[in-house]
Amino acid sequence: RSQIQTKSEYINLIESVNVPIFGIDSDGKINKWNTAIENLTGYNRHEIKRKDIKHIFKAENDYIFQELINNALNGSTMLNKELDIISKKGKTIRLLLSSTLQINNDDHINGIVCVAQDITQREIYKVNLEKQIEERTHKLIQALKKEKELSDLKSQFVSMASHEFRTPLSAIKFAAGFINKYYDRAGKN
Repeated sequence: RSQIQTKSEYINLIESVNVPIFGIDSDGKINKWNTAIENLTGYNRHEIKRKDIKHIFKAENDYIFQELINNALNGSTMLNKELDIISKKGKTIRLLLSSTLQINNDDHINGIVCVAQDITQREIYKVNLEKQIEERTHKLIQALKKEKELSDLKSQFVSMASHEFRTPLSAIKFAAGFINKYYDRAGKN
């Protein structure tokens, strides 16, 4: 099996797989761009090849890619890094990226190949779920406040009712005790 045949198989694999894959050379220029990443971003390989990777990634990711390329040239790869890209239509797409080294025929590292997973919907779901949790937590806090207010009102009512009934009951008890004590005398007169 020749190196040319192996390289051809490698290129065909990258092209045919339904996972977004792209390559970046040591200068930060795009050198591989498969059909899946074309479909995801709207950029075809002819208009994106040899462009700087910063062309499609959000500005806040610039340092990450520079660091990624520098690390790759030193032999390090990246696993499961979340980054945002901008599609041709301006839509933000969240990717989960992993990279491997791109090695030339002389066994020198000359860039990286990134395998991506579109996690945009997962991120939208996560944000919506966090919002729902926040709203429900707020409602729960409000319900707990109302419950405490009702408990305080109940305590105030019991205290007030106890005080209001205590005075007449004391008067009745006093009168009953008085009648009981002087009942015999009251009957003789």
